[in-house]
Amino acid sequence: MHILIFKIKNKTSRTIILYWRRLFRELKIILPLGLLMVLIFNLYVFSEVLIHSPKKLSAAEIKKVQDIKSQIIYWQKIAGELPGYRDAYLKLAVLNYDIGRNFDAKKFLDTALEIDPNSSQAATLSSLPL
Repeated sequence: MHILIFKIKNKTSRTIILYWRRLFRELKIILPLGLLMVLIFNLYVFSEVLIHSPKKLSAAEIKKVQDIKSQIIYWQKIAGELPGYRDAYLKLAVLNYDIGRNFDAKKFLDTALEIDPNSSQAATLSSLPL
């Protein structure tokens, strides 16, 4: 009876050992690939930061950007109160374009075009490279 229990325990522990060995063998392949993917991602992100780092703005440029952002807040409030007011969305598109937020500018321009598809001002703005 004791010999049988010993064999079962021994077989179970052997199975566990083989399982861990196989797992570590697979991890020797998976872990380096995962680390390589993380490294490549970090290099991509930091290269974008290093290559496309924003230029230092002068005090006048900072003031201009702050003024535009305050105007954006004002016009967003207007657009929230009057959701069918096309000119608010056009103004938001222009202001966002001025500070380089092209994605937001496109979004507001599309909203203005949904409100009034025949707008000549929206058509003119849609020719901008967004």
